[in-house]
Amino acid sequence: MPDVDWGFVNAFLQTFKPLVDCTTKLQAEQYVIGDFYRDWLTCELELQELISSQYDYASTLLRTVKQRKAVLLQNEAFLSAIYVDPRFNFLHSPYLNQTQKYKAVEHLLNTFEAIQELAGNPPNNDEAGEIEAPTTSQSRPFFRLNNQLDRLLSSNAAVTLQINLKQKLENLAYTQRVPFEADILEYWKARSINDNDIGQLVQVVLAVPSTQVSVERAFSALGTILTKLRTRLSKETLNNLLIVKLNNDILDKVSYID
Repeated sequence: MPDVDWGFVNAFLQTFKPLVDCTTKLQAEQYVIGDFYRDWLTCELELQELISSQYDYASTLLRTVKQRKAVLLQNEAFLSAIYVDPRFNFLHSPYLNQTQKYKAVEHLLNTFEAIQELAGNPPNNDEAGEIEAPTTSQSRPFFRLNNQLDRLLSSNAAVTLQINLKQKLENLAYTQRVPFEADILEYWKARSINDNDIGQLVQVVLAVPSTQVSVERAFSALGTILTKLRTRLSKETLNNLLIVKLNNDILDKVSYID
């Protein structure tokens, strides 16, 4: 048996352990971007401690991890998810600078506008089609004036909604910090009761998958449903079966009333 440098093996294992631990945590369900960022920062700290313990590879790994973090923080969807997470965005938070906060708020406002449009409530919603003007020449100018006023009021209402939402989003930077172990989904579930607009927006932002684990689980579940004997299932039926398959633990807790 050849000689083995067990000191090297031990150093290698100790150096990569923070990365292994972080990767293992990615397998968790309901794993939002804030959870991922928390575990990423924990990995950074552990690598930093290994450097002080003179592990050679730790400095290289730490440099690579920080470079990747810088790339992630340039992504607007990632920034927005961190911004609505009070574990990282609070008064005097060191995790987000002013430029990043501005980018996050702008992205959140654009996302809210897209949500409104998909819901059939576009922010600048001019009535479709022209209403036929009265035939008398005397009433025609008043009809056009009323029509213009309706458009202006609709536009002003949309602008006011955007301003109010923007103020609410900016105020998130002044909230109190919550512990790192807090469940952010439960936090926003409770808070959304008093603010439906921002609650709906946060639901969409936090739904962005931080890893491919949930996607892979969905494909795996789809393979057990869409078999050779079930190729004629409709899209709606297939979608409903997949929802039940992926959320059976939640459905088990639902009490059904006849």
